[in-house]
Amino acid sequence: MRKSVHHQFADIMANAEDIAVLALEAQGRDVTPEMHRILVAHLRSGLEAVDCKLTAITAILDRSAR
Repeated sequence: MRKSVHHQFADIMANAEDIAVLALEAQGRDVTPEMHRILVAHLRSGLEAVDCKLTAITAILDRSAR
């Protein structure tokens, strides 16, 4: 079963909260370069997940417009 547009946006909000926490953590003064690399990887993964959800929303909207 596919998620509704409302559920997709709720998922995006959850991802955005996770991304914000990671970005906040990356601002710490004692963060090592290695940890920054790890945080960047997690941020990239979160943003890619949001992109996938936006693609899914677009597909749902395109189908409903037909």
